[in-house]
Amino acid sequence: MKKISWIIILIIMLILGIFGISKFDNKNQTPDQPLKVGALLLLSGDFTSYGERSQNAIEIAVDEYNANPNNKRKVEVVYEDTHGDPKQAVSAYTKLVNVDKVDAIVGPLLQAEAAAITPLIEKDKIPVFSVAPVPIERRSSLGNPLVVWPDPTLEAEQMAQYVFDDGIRSVGIVGTQDSWENEVSEAFAKKFQSLGGTVTSKEITLQTEKDVRLPATKVISTKPEAIFLGTYYQFFPFVKSIREQGYKGKLYSIEIDTYLAEQTKSLSDGLKFISPDSYTDDFIKEFNKRYGQNPTLPAGQAHDAMGILLSLFSKYGDKDDVLKAMVDFKQYDGVSGPISFDNHKAIFPLSIFEIQNGIIQKLK
Repeated sequence: MKKISWIIILIIMLILGIFGISKFDNKNQTPDQPLKVGALLLLSGDFTSYGERSQNAIEIAVDEYNANPNNKRKVEVVYEDTHGDPKQAVSAYTKLVNVDKVDAIVGPLLQAEAAAITPLIEKDKIPVFSVAPVPIERRSSLGNPLVVWPDPTLEAEQMAQYVFDDGIRSVGIVGTQDSWENEVSEAFAKKFQSLGGTVTSKEITLQTEKDVRLPATKVISTKPEAIFLGTYYQFFPFVKSIREQGYKGKLYSIEIDTYLAEQTKSLSDGLKFISPDSYTDDFIKEFNKRYGQNPTLPAGQAHDAMGILLSLFSKYGDKDDVLKAMVDFKQYDGVSGPISFDNHKAIFPLSIFEIQNGIIQKLK
């Protein structure tokens, strides 16, 4: 009787073992267990629309993935608001990792936020696909976070080359102390001077400065042929102040979206800026269908960050293997176009755009 009982037990264990092999992968994850992804987005404050566009794009990417019958493991997203504050970003990150137990994270959107959570990323060994640049010198692990955003130095240098080729030989610069914006202003100035141009003045303010008339006046007083605005935070007040003071020279900038173009309507006529190229037609069509508007920065980059994340988890399954793959990740064809990674810097297709009556037009 005992012998029969043991035989039955062994049979049951064998059946469970076979079931376990079929149901579980080698990392003890079930195909029907959702992949839980955290999203660190700016969803309140002055630039809420920036985060909302990202959330909308992420939802499109997830819906497309979940609708594919070949993807057995579905995706769930937990959104957390960073409020555009590095301290809040750390709190939101900590909640996603320790409370929500997410498998990976998309975001954040601002460089200061990304810099704040980078030490935690290294400690927690969780894959992060940032939609904000993190300077190489601030990353202890070059593969994580994977930055899915144009490198600001490379982008600013290309804009400086364009301005110089546009016939400009003297330029004034305005910007802020925000880490991304300061990097843009510094890189533009250094490249423009290396080409033989002259930077007549460089005024860097706080990103929260209420009145920028004085720094605008200082730059204008040096009589530059053009002014480069290396800022998103203070773009509107600087353009307003510069034009109100009667400045007639050319204006250049970096990564302007439809919101700022509309806010500076008539004031920014003729302003040229560099930015990632237009998104794919299919993405624009789907975004417009769902949300009644065309996607602008950083929608496509957020979609591609989620797309890269999902492609790696589909291929490797386990976050430890994903982390290894991130180190040597080289190429992704997304809604932002073909993205390549060189020395862990994201290289995007870039174009020059011009604002006319509040409308952004791509230059040929």
